[in-house]
Amino acid sequence: VIRLDSRYAGGEVVYVRDHTGTVIPTVFRTVIPQVTAYSVYKWRDGDRADMLGKRVEDKAHLWWRIFDRNREYIDPLAVPAGAGVVIR
Repeated sequence: VIRLDSRYAGGEVVYVRDHTGTVIPTVFRTVIPQVTAYSVYKWRDGDRADMLGKRVEDKAHLWWRIFDRNREYIDPLAVPAGAGVVIR
């Protein structure tokens, strides 16, 4: 089941084989387009991606939308304090 607000909603489903030959359905996720007008949030010690998702997107589980805009941060648990994070 894929939620309508999931990054995988609307994604293309393809079927791939793993190294054992098992067919696995895979969904390519939708990438949020880059915005031209945006705000920057200054990351602080103790911040968490889910907390920022709740504040910016109104739902904690939508934290991934923020990090789709900030691809330089591969691990949302390792954003350094003082880093600028594009939020919209």
